[in-house]
Amino acid sequence: MVDTFTSAQGKDYIFASDTMAAVGLSQLLENDREVIIKIVAASDISADLENFDGEACERLIVYLPRDPASVLLALKKTAVYLRQPEAPDEVLIITPYAFNWLYHTLRSQVSPDLIRKVVAIDSAVSLKDIAEQLTTLPLRQDCLPIQARREEIATGDSMVGMTQCEYDCVLDFFCGRSVQEPLYSQKDSAISTRYSQRNAGLRKLKKQLPSTAADIRRKRIELNG
Repeated sequence: MVDTFTSAQGKDYIFASDTMAAVGLSQLLENDREVIIKIVAASDISADLENFDGEACERLIVYLPRDPASVLLALKKTAVYLRQPEAPDEVLIITPYAFNWLYHTLRSQVSPDLIRKVVAIDSAVSLKDIAEQLTTLPLRQDCLPIQARREEIATGDSMVGMTQCEYDCVLDFFCGRSVQEPLYSQKDSAISTRYSQRNAGLRKLKKQLPSTAADIRRKRIELNG
């Protein structure tokens, strides 16, 4: 689903899991910029993520909710966009998750030079602070690798991100796909391999994001039911 608010000066892309969040963000932007909204949610999954159907823009704004499936889908879509020739100059990710986790999650999907385009902002900050970021070009914050390193030093938490295969298997899991019928993970790999990759990815996710433990339990019940 794509909605466009057209104007003359510049173009922003918004990835969000629901229309309300996306429209709310668009209203915080400068009025003289074109805003393109794309809903990226688990309720609208597609195996065709690798073929980005968007347009060139100067800035991509990604709003991450707390729903793991929508988060993983949005980050995968973001990584795909970053690898395109028409990739944006800047990416702003509004996230409830640790910057360190975000960095390691993206690192398995895009090259270091592309991650340096990314800046993160905590979704718990005030709307005034978010609006200030959204109306500032270029972004004044340090890039995500620096933000993640600073956070790692402050907390003492060193993370190991999911591999690309683990990520895709975990994404399949949260989108309700079994290892026998994958959508995103490698279909030519052995079922036992996908099962091991899924479990390894889920262990990392639960350790790094304890808030996802309940989501993992619930999804296991659904898949086994």
